[in-house]
Amino acid sequence: MGLKRWMVGIRGKLIAIFVVIKVLPLLLLALLAWGMAQRLGDTVSLQAGAMAESMLATIKQVGEAATGDAIKALDDRAREAIERLTTDTARSVAAFLYDRDSDVLQAAQVEPEAAAYRGFLQHRSRTLHRHGEWKLSDDQTRWEPAAPAGWDEALAADPRQALVDNAKSFSARPPEYFGRPEVRPLFVEMTFVDTRGRERVKVGADGMMSGELRDVSDVGQTFLKAERYWPALQKLKPGEIYVSDVIGAYVGSRVVGAYLPASAKKAGVEFKPEESAYAGTENPVGKRFRGIVRWATPVVRGGKVTGYVTLALDHDHIREFTDHISPTDSRYSPINDAIVGNYAFMWDHRSRAISHPRDYFIPGYDPNTGEPVTPWLDQSLYDAWQASGKPSREFLETVTPFDTQSLKKKPAGAQVKAGTVGLDCRYLNFSPQCAGWNQLTEKGGSGSFVIFFGSLEAHHSRGHSLLHWAIWPYAAGLRLHHHRCQRG
Repeated sequence: MGLKRWMVGIRGKLIAIFVVIKVLPLLLLALLAWGMAQRLGDTVSLQAGAMAESMLATIKQVGEAATGDAIKALDDRAREAIERLTTDTARSVAAFLYDRDSDVLQAAQVEPEAAAYRGFLQHRSRTLHRHGEWKLSDDQTRWEPAAPAGWDEALAADPRQALVDNAKSFSARPPEYFGRPEVRPLFVEMTFVDTRGRERVKVGADGMMSGELRDVSDVGQTFLKAERYWPALQKLKPGEIYVSDVIGAYVGSRVVGAYLPASAKKAGVEFKPEESAYAGTENPVGKRFRGIVRWATPVVRGGKVTGYVTLALDHDHIREFTDHISPTDSRYSPINDAIVGNYAFMWDHRSRAISHPRDYFIPGYDPNTGEPVTPWLDQSLYDAWQASGKPSREFLETVTPFDTQSLKKKPAGAQVKAGTVGLDCRYLNFSPQCAGWNQLTEKGGSGSFVIFFGSLEAHHSRGHSLLHWAIWPYAAGLRLHHHRCQRG
């Protein structure tokens, strides 16, 4: 009995020792392993999450970079395409103007007789395009065509009739619609002026100019009392050519933008759109700016200058180059649409607008005095002019052109109320794009830039980013600009 108890005690101790030596370490190791596995799992999860976030960030960054590069590439391609459109248009303008140089040199060989002059002008004409009638919409909130007008889609080639080899990406357009064609003489007047400045022969083409023979040495007897070309003619040598600035009567508007009953009321004027300046879709029934550009050269007979021949070009033929083109997929338009902001316009060698969808932006002359109508000034420059007490032409001769132009400057409100808002970039100091255009073109080059208008409603649409192009098309100094409106 005692031995049996002793054997049980020894066995229990051995089992206890075995448990302590073998089992407990295994349990401890198992617990440790489980803890380490859990920690490893948590660590792996955290690191995997961090790696996933890092990868997502990298993918997003790469995606944004790729998208940004693609957008920039598309923007650059669009910019190149429209700069090319602008440059090609400018070259066309230049070729047209140089042809007029040839015309006046040929005119110098014609005998200064009325019949000969009429024969010279007879076949010198060119097609202009005009839109149809427009009317105010029933709700009086916009202008609209009185009758449908545009290209005939049925005249486009049918892709279904294309050969199998030509069918891939077959793109077809109907004939472009520019408007109603109108053949008009290039020149509204041809004259022979003797060596004392008196017109001896004058032939008019469309009744725009006076048929009376006048003394052009007296400015008061010239077109609109505004032509001062006689001193320049006297300095010409045989074969040399004089080309004038654009001369036309200013046509103003006290409504800037769409001319509607509501906007006329806001401006405090009676709704009479036909008495205000033409402005494309904003006022399709308004008065158009009519002007001339005069060419002149000496007439030589027997080695002696016997007088001067002059040709007065109808300014509308210059405007035709920019009145219908658009940088959008429409390409051309029978009527300028300044509302959408996609249009072309031109400035002369002195940075004055000579072609614009809004005719009230084209500077002109006062027919009563022959003086240029004061161009649109910024408020501070306007105040300085008022304080000077001088005529604007005399005052502006003392002003620094393109003086610190900035969007922070404000346009002169009094001129908006008076309806005199002709654009002369030299003094349009609230429009810094003027300085940009001048910078791009002053050496004969071209280029573009983006400018954002936050709230300058008087000149361009609110909140639009405008991409502008500028080039030189003619040695005599016409500058052509194009801008595309981008929603901001």
